Amino acid sequence: MTIGLLGTLEWALLLVGLKPAYIDQDPLVGFSSHLPHFVLAPAGDQQTTVSVAPGHQTAFNAQQFGLPKPPGTYRVFCVGDSTVYGRPFFDATSVAGWLRALLPAVDPTRPWEVVNAGAISYASYRVTRVMEQLCQYEPDLFVVYVGHNEFLERRTYEGLFATPWLLREATGLVWRMRIATAVRKTLDQLSMTAPSSDQKPIVFANEVTAVPVNSVGPNAYTRNDRLKGQVVQHFRLNLLRMVGLAQAAGAQIVLVTPASNLAHFAPFKSQHRDGLSAAALRTWDEHYRLAKQHVQEGYLQAGLAAFQRAAAIDDRYAALHFHLGQTLLQLGDQQAARRHLEQAREEDICPLRAIGAITNTVREVAAEMRIPLVDFDRFVTEHAPQHIPDETLFHDHVHLRIDANRSLALEIMTVLMDAGIVHRGPTWGPQAIDTVTSAVERRIDRTAHAGELHKLARMLEWLGQHQQARKTALEALQLSDGSADSLYQVGLLCHQQKDPSAAAQYYQQAIDQKPDCTAAHLQLGLALAALGRADEAIDHLTRAIELQPDAAAAHTQLGLLLTQQGRLAQAKDHFAEAARIEPESDAAHNNLGLALVHLGRPEEAIASFRRAVDLNPENSSARLNYGIALQAQGKWTEAMTCYRAVLRVKPNHPTARARLLELERRVATP
Repeated sequence: MTIGLLGTLEWALLLVGLKPAYIDQDPLVGFSSHLPHFVLAPAGDQQTTVSVAPGHQTAFNAQQFGLPKPPGTYRVFCVGDSTVYGRPFFDATSVAGWLRALLPAVDPTRPWEVVNAGAISYASYRVTRVMEQLCQYEPDLFVVYVGHNEFLERRTYEGLFATPWLLREATGLVWRMRIATAVRKTLDQLSMTAPSSDQKPIVFANEVTAVPVNSVGPNAYTRNDRLKGQVVQHFRLNLLRMVGLAQAAGAQIVLVTPASNLAHFAPFKSQHRDGLSAAALRTWDEHYRLAKQHVQEGYLQAGLAAFQRAAAIDDRYAALHFHLGQTLLQLGDQQAARRHLEQAREEDICPLRAIGAITNTVREVAAEMRIPLVDFDRFVTEHAPQHIPDETLFHDHVHLRIDANRSLALEIMTVLMDAGIVHRGPTWGPQAIDTVTSAVERRIDRTAHAGELHKLARMLEWLGQHQQARKTALEALQLSDGSADSLYQVGLLCHQQKDPSAAAQYYQQAIDQKPDCTAAHLQLGLALAALGRADEAIDHLTRAIELQPDAAAAHTQLGLLLTQQGRLAQAKDHFAEAARIEPESDAAHNNLGLALVHLGRPEEAIASFRRAVDLNPENSSARLNYGIALQAQGKWTEAMTCYRAVLRVKPNHPTARARLLELERRVATP
């Protein structure tokens, strides 16, 4: 009877048009096989359109295909991680996009349909679940490229992996029900479902800077050799499942070994070996510091010797191997350089490049199951300068350049021809490849691609890859044909890298193109101020305010510069305007309070400091200023309360401690 009642309620909610929650948001972030990555919609004439579910659209490219499959069509699903997705760009220049463009040219005997099912941050566990659903949609071939995110998945979603399988599946089933959705919406309206900090669902972001490594950060990773072995075993099981799924669906499957940038991408995080004594660590640090200094000054042999002395003490520090590899490359010893660069990848504590055991597992599974293999890792090694994969093939640690994606597609097609899946037509050859290449490249949106490279540059900077970040930003600038927006973005990166001179040059070039760019005037003002060119800085900040009177940041920065020049009345006016524009800004009220103190208006200053403290009780600077202002007015008890509050947050704050002791002595003295 209970089941019948639930069924009746579910049917009633269907009739009123309520959609299950999984359609718009996946509460298990792709880990439940009952929460589809793709949804079906009627398309007329007994046709159905399959597309990416709204809750997954930030992880997947927009893709659509029909059911039933058109007669004679050969349907290819490319599955895997963000490399398959096409990062840092989009589907059209991904390996799937190139296959879609090239296959009709090599084999025009039948219609080809290539679907890009690569997903940002997906490890093999997720890719397997994607394949489970795609097997329902008449696949002919799966191309699988996966392996870079195996450790990211474990670290980022470790709590979810720890959830019992049966509970994960049951949760997924409940989330599909309209009854659960209706209850959830009701509780949301009553504000009864606010998630706690440890229950918030994981949400993908659109920008590359917000992938899970950004939310977790390299510091969340520590060395765990046991876990590494377990992850490799799990990866192997997932590959075997993928092969089994494809075969059960009557589809072919091709595995691809993942490749990565060895020469021009430093490890994300390094960690010393366990048991290193304090004395040994000091000696190691001395050798390491001296080695980098020698190399920087051009004394390569001396630097190499110092690196090797450090390695004799601790050879598990990933960055040490990277620097050894770089030094050996400069000395022309390619084989030794490659060994150390590979070891840098293996010892990376935050391993977001597929380690050797992962790549070898792909080869082993392909051999054991007797399925076609595209050994792309070996291919890039053979074709890279000095036979070490580098920035000529990769934009960052793993994401391929557009021409490298084309090379991967061509290698896949070669394997498909060997397997008898693709039949080479009479017109296939270099000229046909060039024709397809020109067509793909003509469709590239250079502005959009430049924007994606700037996002990548910001991510690289956050990860500490400063040199790569600057290179990527300059590449974006070139791709954009030197646009004002791109010049501004390069300026921001230089500013962040504490290079105000270079930043000022790029901001000025941006202003030359777009004289009314408020942001460029503001940032140029900041850069000029850092260079000690205060008068020029004031001119640009004033111009920013003329262009955008409600630019609170410009008012604040101009107020600070005017304060430095002793123009306190003008500074106060700008601080007051910043506080008016952003009344909830504790910093704005604190700045205004300081200006009022200098102008001899203590009561107004106290009011501003009080407002700053009310807005942000943790603002120790405002609390200290509040206390000093109160003390100057003879309000010692209130002042001591402020100083004690500062010391609770910053126990060693010298000014707060000294002033508190002074007042306590005064109060204690009759």
